[in-house]
Amino acid sequence: MKKRIQIVAASTVLVLVTSAAFGYALLNPPRKWFSTPKNVRVDSRGIASVTDSDGGVTASLNAVTKWNNAPGGPNLNIVTSSTATVSYTQGDGISDIIFADPLGICKGTCLAATLTGYYNTGQSGTCGSLNVVAITDADISFNLKNKFQTVAEGGSCSREIYLESVVTHEIGHLIGLGHSASSAALMYPSVTYCVNKMLASDDTNGRNQLYNCN
Repeated sequence: MKKRIQIVAASTVLVLVTSAAFGYALLNPPRKWFSTPKNVRVDSRGIASVTDSDGGVTASLNAVTKWNNAPGGPNLNIVTSSTATVSYTQGDGISDIIFADPLGICKGTCLAATLTGYYNTGQSGTCGSLNVVAITDADISFNLKNKFQTVAEGGSCSREIYLESVVTHEIGHLIGLGHSASSAALMYPSVTYCVNKMLASDDTNGRNQLYNCN
């Protein structure tokens, strides 16, 4: 039997799993970045268990921007990526991916966690018929008790998790998506060892509800 490993979306220091009866879900209250593209800084230290040229940094930089060109939808410039020595300070408006878990919010079978609790209900707007408020910050941490690998490593995979899939999933939370009830979706709350899961139409539909509007 293939082991399933949970991916968690967290609000401040509490674990929050948001799902819907069918398909994609938005975070509650519905929220998005009002100013895009939003730059996401990737921890320049990389991950020791990843043996490609830079510990998965380049793979993560590329994974951040996957949502811009999700298949089945228009090209939307939502996020950009850069590499930095991240400080991982919550509420500072700077979105970081850190290859560590300074707050201890991602334990057990959790692979990564996104802090989604920073938003401003005083700054609101609409996207089509959807009422939204502004995201002000979101940061991503990793549980390095798990072993990750990237496509660039090549070779065989044994009880490893593809870093690209996890980063893209967490960026889905960063832009305002919750967990999908569709097992085919990348935003489904679990992944399987050695499966490099890609964005599906359900993921694109959720992204478009938040960003494919004037």
